Amino acid sequence: VCPTGYTLDSNRQCVAREEIMPERVCLNGGELMSDLNCMKTTNPIMKCPVEYTLVGENMCQKNVEIDPVAVCPSGFTLTDGQMCSGSKTVAPIKKCMQGVLNEMQTECILQKSVSPISTCPSPDFTLVSNERCVREVLY
Repeated sequence: VCPTGYTLDSNRQCVAREEIMPERVCLNGGELMSDLNCMKTTNPIMKCPVEYTLVGENMCQKNVEIDPVAVCPSGFTLTDGQMCSGSKTVAPIKKCMQGVLNEMQTECILQKSVSPISTCPSPDFTLVSNERCVREVLY
């Protein structure tokens, strides 16, 4: 005779049957949810529409080529889509016809080279051959 909860098996041994709830485990890294289902989350793969490229982590960009627009500076008008026409007032550029303009740009400096003129220190002397001063002294 077996104790309460045990039964006699074919080998004449008392055997008890114990039942427990199975441990639920999610495979492949999933997470067991309260409804006993497994949920696995992964990061989405970012893909851009055709002709767009992924910039950074979450921005799609497309380069669009458009023709530039011709714009003229103030005071000028666009003539044929290619040229700007108008007048501009500017200060004149100072230039010397001869010599060199000084730093202040107010004068032209012209350097001329001439041979020196020989003179004697007093009118008592006479210049000889443009080299010597001679005077006659009387006794």
